[in-house]
Amino acid sequence: MPARTFSFKEVVITALVSLVISGIGGALFNEYLSRAKPSTSLISVAFKGPSGLIEVPPDLRTAAEKARWKPIQRYVSFTELLKDREEILERIAQLQEGIDLTSMWLEESKKAMNRSILTGDELQVTPFMKTNVVPDTLVTLFHFRDYSPPPHSMVQLRSLPSMAAISEGNQALDIDFGFSGIHMPEDTQEREYLRALHLLAESLSRGDRQNIAHYHQLFSQDAELQLRSLQRLEQLLRQLLVPRARLDIDAFVSNTGRSAVVIKPFFALVIDHPDFKGRPFILSTSKFAPSLLTGKDVDIAPLLPESSATPYFSVDPGQSKTVHLVGAYPLGDDAIKIVQIYGTGLLNCKIVGFTESGDTVTSSLSSFGAQINSSDKKTIEDQGRKM
Repeated sequence: MPARTFSFKEVVITALVSLVISGIGGALFNEYLSRAKPSTSLISVAFKGPSGLIEVPPDLRTAAEKARWKPIQRYVSFTELLKDREEILERIAQLQEGIDLTSMWLEESKKAMNRSILTGDELQVTPFMKTNVVPDTLVTLFHFRDYSPPPHSMVQLRSLPSMAAISEGNQALDIDFGFSGIHMPEDTQEREYLRALHLLAESLSRGDRQNIAHYHQLFSQDAELQLRSLQRLEQLLRQLLVPRARLDIDAFVSNTGRSAVVIKPFFALVIDHPDFKGRPFILSTSKFAPSLLTGKDVDIAPLLPESSATPYFSVDPGQSKTVHLVGAYPLGDDAIKIVQIYGTGLLNCKIVGFTESGDTVTSSLSSFGAQINSSDKKTIEDQGRKM
């Protein structure tokens, strides 16, 4: 077959086409090499409250009153209510400790009722002297006049020798045993309260076993009621706060490419759990913070809407940055389940970001929780044995 010959025109056109194609190919190749290469990873997963005030339902405010807790106003910040709950849990623990100590002491005291007077050493180990919750509760009962008088009167007590000096001043009643002392408030001039307080002081200073046992029984009865009321109040607070919590996440975004990348302000958190399959949680770069406002009886809307900017951000070539993300919506009914999973240390999740050009950036799956998960614990233990 004879060789085909090409005209000068064909050769020129072919050369030009080849030049164009190679130029385009080179440009595309250079563009590929210089492209942005973003990646992301999760640093922490936690929870935070909303930025505004929360309306406290009437039953919760009534429960606070019944529990003799400080008044809770109608509109309160998430932060303030969270602090209230922590203080309530602390008070519950104190009451439980006082109840347990009192129960044991009263049982032991029954065995020594033939000795009507407590020695100084015996007085020091009473719950009244070992924990503040006993005297604090009795003082409250005196203020409310919600108590029964002890077996022995002031006249009967003063016939007994005293182990302490009792003094008044600076709105306080002090009982000084020399080796220790008791300080109780005289913050009112109400005669009934002062009479009850002085009778308690004289009972302690003279070590009157029957009176002291009576006061401990008063504490125990009231503490049991208060404990149940505070537990109910804590439950109502938890039911109010948990559904209003939002995800609070820190992520690390890197760019190993040769050009900057712009990341959209919205991300998705994907939780690896059957209950949340196909249900990503929307996050944003919103800068809102929980409100630090104190409670109010009314909530007034602003004249103009406040900005809730969710800014885009860029990552320069070879750079990295930490990004703070917040749940775009309250967790609602999902909150309890997520918190439970978080508590086991098995909250497995990943984060997905989106570039301005429409690409997705997905992290690897990571585990987070209030405690170390079994897999990580085993890895650490195995490595520790090799060291």
